[in-house]
Amino acid sequence: MVRREPLQSAGMGCVMLVGVPFAIVVLMITVIGIPLALMMIFGYIALLMLGYLVAAFFVGDLLLERLGTEKFNSLGWRVLFLLLALVALSLVRHVPLIGGFVILLLFLAGIGAFTMRSWKGIRQKEEGAEA
Repeated sequence: MVRREPLQSAGMGCVMLVGVPFAIVVLMITVIGIPLALMMIFGYIALLMLGYLVAAFFVGDLLLERLGTEKFNSLGWRVLFLLLALVALSLVRHVPLIGGFVILLLFLAGIGAFTMRSWKGIRQKEEGAEA
C-alpha cells in the first residue's frame, strides 16, 4: 500500500495522527463519550505502534525485493529483514535534519497504509455480507 499509493498513505497518516486526538478530545468533553474516548486512546496508541511497524515492513520488503524474489516468499527472510529495517530506522533517526524527516514520512505512510488497508478489509466484509 505504501509503494502503490505513497501520497495517499502519508496523507491518511497525517489525518489520523491529527484527527484521532481531536475526536478523543471532543468525546471527552461530552460525559457520554468518555468510555468511547478511553477505548480510542488505547486504539490510537496501538495505531501508532503498528504504523511504525508497517513502515519497517515496507523498508525491509523493499530491501529484500532488491536481493531476489525467491527469498521474498520465505517467512524467515522477511522477519530477518524486518529486524534489519528496525535497526536501520533507529540509526537513520540520528542523522541530523533529514533523518527525522525521513522517519516522520515513513511513520505517516505506515499509519496511513495500515488505516487504508483496515478500511478496505472492513468494506469487503460488509459487501460480502450484503451479497
